[in-house]
Order: sequence, then structure tokens, then C-alpha cells
Amino acid sequence: MKTSKVPYKKKIKNTFKYNKNIMKHTIILLLTILISLTAFSNPATDTSKVCLPYGIGKRVAYDLISYDSLKSQDSVTRTVLDSTKRLVVVDDSLINVYEHRDLIAASMISTLREENKTCMDFSSKIILQNRKLRSENKIVTVGALIIVSFAALFIGLHH
Repeated sequence: MKTSKVPYKKKIKNTFKYNKNIMKHTIILLLTILISLTAFSNPATDTSKVCLPYGIGKRVAYDLISYDSLKSQDSVTRTVLDSTKRLVVVDDSLINVYEHRDLIAASMISTLREENKTCMDFSSKIILQNRKLRSENKIVTVGALIIVSFAALFIGLHH
């Protein structure tokens, strides 16, 4: 007899669990239907006229005016930014031109230094050659004077 009581209690418990789940789903379904009916039963409202409290209306008007001025300022800022970008491109190209000119000038300076060194070397050689020729000229002049003096002496002795 004891065994017959236990299955009956289990059956009641299982039936209660089953009924509890059905109740949950039924309540959720009824709430959903009630909310839907409430939402659809609202009369249509005229959206062309909106009533706002004075403070909120004032803030909305201020925000709209601020938005318009910010929109205008954004347009001006974008124009200035575009102009600045174009100026940066021009400045960059000018910098490139001046860098190229500096390279050319450095090359010209290097070439002129080499030419100056060559001229200085040539000038030093000419100065040395000139000194050598002057000393040779002095020797020839002294030798010529000696020869002319001997010739004059020899002619003076013969006469």
C-alpha cells in the first residue's frame, strides 16, 4: 500500500509543474495582448502641432539656432581648412624648389672651389716658373755683362 501512495504524490507534483508552466505562458500571452491593445487603441495624434512647456521650447529653439550657426561655422571652417591644405601644398612645393636650389648652389660652390684650387695651383706653378726664369735671366744678364766687359776689355786691349 505504501507503494501506491508514492506514485500518486509524484503524479500530483508533475501535474502541478505542468500547470505552473502553462500558467506562466498564459500570463505572458495575456500581458502581450493587453499591451498591444492599449498601444493600438490610442487615438491618432496630430504631429504637425506639438505642445511643449515654455522652458523646453526655449531650449529647443536655442538648440536649433545654435545648430544653424554651427552648421554655417562648419562650412566656413571647412573652406578655411581647404584653403590651408592648398597653402600647405604650395609651401611644400616651394620648400622642394628651395631645397633643389640649395643643392644646385652647393654643387656650384664645390665646382668653383675645385676651379679655384686648380687656378691657385696653376698660379703657384707660374710664380715658381717666373722666379726660376728671373734667376736664369739674372744669370744670363750677368753672363752677358761679363762677356760684354771681356769683349770691351779685349777690344780695348787690341786698340
